[in-house]
Amino acid sequence: MENPKIEWITISGQKCLKFTFAEKLNGLDAREAVDKWKKYCDSASGNKIILIWDCLEMQGYDPEARNVWQNALKDLKTKIENIFVITNSSLIKMGAMAMSMFASYKMKVVGSINEIKL
Repeated sequence: MENPKIEWITISGQKCLKFTFAEKLNGLDAREAVDKWKKYCDSASGNKIILIWDCLEMQGYDPEARNVWQNALKDLKTKIENIFVITNSSLIKMGAMAMSMFASYKMKVVGSINEIKL
């Protein structure tokens, strides 16, 4: 199974790229997802994209996955409009805050997709 599942969705009339994570993200899955993520960014015709990371099922990630993800954030920073992280996990919230500081990019943490306001 693909982890994370990546798909375009529409919220408030705006196209968003949604990542739905399974229980644990490993380095291999992270690299494959980042490759797909870059292709989605390229297909956006130079427009910045809104990212939604649905981490409700996620329980953790490997250190390699974190490194891959942080590097992707730095590489794709100019192509990102906003990042929303959906989670109720303190661990995932702390990880998002750490990535946010590392990439110098503000992420908005919400408890459900219905809390995303665009």
